[in-house]
Amino acid sequence: MNFDISTLLLPCVVIAMVMVTIFTELIKRLDKKDRLKGYRVYVPAVLSLAFSAILAFGKFFEWRQAPFYWAVIFGVSVFGYEAILKKVKAAIGNKDE
Repeated sequence: MNFDISTLLLPCVVIAMVMVTIFTELIKRLDKKDRLKGYRVYVPAVLSLAFSAILAFGKFFEWRQAPFYWAVIFGVSVFGYEAILKKVKAAIGNKDE
């Protein structure tokens, strides 16, 4: 049986986008002294870079494609931050905000 791991690329990229959003929100909430002024830009940039490197290291795509997937994960997680966060909160039943 021959299985191509690249068939799982789209779900993994979507999971990476959601995880970047969740981790950004967690970092924002853990920053009690408000030291991270631009957390909505540089924290997702670093996390997106990490997730694209993990996917490239896992052979989901070639290393030369990593900048494209970094840009996709970063762009969607930054520009869709509020929408993704709203969907995640609705899914887990968090009504505090």
